[in-house]
Amino acid sequence: MVPVMTREQNRRGVTLIELLTAISVAMLVLVASVSVFLTVSNSLRRQQNDTHGAAHAVLDQLRHDLAVCAQAPFTNVPAFSVESTSVGTNRPALSVLAFSVGRVPEGEDDFSKLEIGRIRYTIQPDGRLIRETMTLWGADALAPAQSNAVMKEVTAFEVSVFAESSWTNQWTSSPRVLLPAAARIRLDWRTAVTTETATVEIFIPAGNQVLQKGARTGVQGSISKP
Repeated sequence: MVPVMTREQNRRGVTLIELLTAISVAMLVLVASVSVFLTVSNSLRRQQNDTHGAAHAVLDQLRHDLAVCAQAPFTNVPAFSVESTSVGTNRPALSVLAFSVGRVPEGEDDFSKLEIGRIRYTIQPDGRLIRETMTLWGADALAPAQSNAVMKEVTAFEVSVFAESSWTNQWTSSPRVLLPAAARIRLDWRTAVTTETATVEIFIPAGNQVLQKGARTGVQGSISKP
């Protein structure tokens, strides 16, 4: 004889064990989701902090380098040059920055061993910002140039200089003006979620020393003196 389902049996609810099991599974899924979210958030935050740190380190290095920018005696290269390439409307240009520096080898305090070096900053197609150094005159003049990537994921490196009473992103030393008075640098870099920008204006001491007597630089505001 086939059993017949009564109305009471057909309306049987969820047992306590089934309810607790469902709640436990839901809690496990929630905990796993929160754990994944926190892991991804922390990873993005660390990446953002790392790129911020790298950007500040690059700008600090530029401040230090431009603080010792100097004329280049005994050489036939311009003391300072900046060349910029436009990459589109309303987008920052990509610049190549090169200049001479006067420096004493690390660990030396004898200024008779002063060397004339050359520093060059350029951005590569893969987004690496390269800093290249070489010695033009001094004990290591025959040593090969050294280069290293100071930052990755760079999308823009634009340099303008203040020379002869105006800002320009195309400039080369001339016999009349050997060095600019200041440099304005814009650095853009890509993070996991957005593109960030830092802009700084850097005072160039040697560029102000070689200006004609009584000339005004016209540089104001946010210039960061080294």
